Amino acid sequence: MTAIALLEMVRRDGVQVGLSTNGRLKASGPRAALDKWLPELKARRPDIEAALVPMSDDAPVESLPAGDDGLPPNLRGLISRPCPDGFAPQRWAVLCEGVERFAQEWAAKAMSLGWTFEELFALRDPFANGTLQGAAWFIGSSAVTADAITLRTQSGATLRVSQERTWR
Repeated sequence: MTAIALLEMVRRDGVQVGLSTNGRLKASGPRAALDKWLPELKARRPDIEAALVPMSDDAPVESLPAGDDGLPPNLRGLISRPCPDGFAPQRWAVLCEGVERFAQEWAAKAMSLGWTFEELFALRDPFANGTLQGAAWFIGSSAVTADAITLRTQSGATLRVSQERTWR
């Protein structure tokens, strides 16, 4: 079984696995599921950590090896991370689904327009600091429209997310 397949099985049991800020594996979820999966996660630690390492900025999404779900392993690792402290698990699940949807439908297009992986998918602590996060983490249940990242909620409100540019 691949590390990505293992992470997906663990996720289905309600366990979220990620890397802490010091690079160590971190898992959270129901006690019974943790008891079931922690021995396997520890035994496969190098494979799991490799699957959770962020991709480089210049790696095109379509060129990265995909798991069974069609997502590159490192992206699957990001959306498999535990819910940030103080954040509602239901809201976290919606955000992760939005990131996954964006990755499948729009990431290649966005990267072809000059967006980097970091600008799209960065996930840093503290999560509450939106300036540290990639644009895809703002999508949630919103629809993505046009060639720019414009989010449209069900009520019709829009939010335009733009790249930060450094001018010299």
